[in-house]
Amino acid sequence: MVIIPCSVKTLAGIRTGYAEGLIARAADVTLKERRRMVLVVRETPLSEIHLENMLALARMGASIVPPMPAFYNRPGSVDDIVGHIVTRVLDQFGIGTAGARRWEGFPGPRAPAPVPRPPPPRYVSTARSRGAHAHDPPRDPAQGPPRIHRRAGRPR
Repeated sequence: MVIIPCSVKTLAGIRTGYAEGLIARAADVTLKERRRMVLVVRETPLSEIHLENMLALARMGASIVPPMPAFYNRPGSVDDIVGHIVTRVLDQFGIGTAGARRWEGFPGPRAPAPVPRPPPPRYVSTARSRGAHAHDPPRDPAQGPPRIHRRAGRPR
């Protein structure tokens, strides 16, 4: 079953089992019989309640497919955008469509992304209570405690 467009009122009715109309009743039976159901929720912005309703229905087995246009395939008309959304919905049922434009990657060769280098190590002193500072290099424990210069308060 596909509900396209699905309002948030219909979404809430399906989630709560409030089968006020024929669509909500058919969706209720679809969930009960564990059949495939796709909801194309059309409204934005979404509130926390709408998102919770979508999450609950997804956990019950429904698929939520927002009707977002894809511009990577450079649609030439509104019909191309609608066709792409319909193709995505039919993909949920394993139904292929002839002439559907799919993402094939970037055209031409691409240079590999540079590998990030790790930052240089930071010297952090563990002896802050004895007057050491974070920018001081670590001390060898065999040297004993650092000597504190009385005026500056820093180890020598």
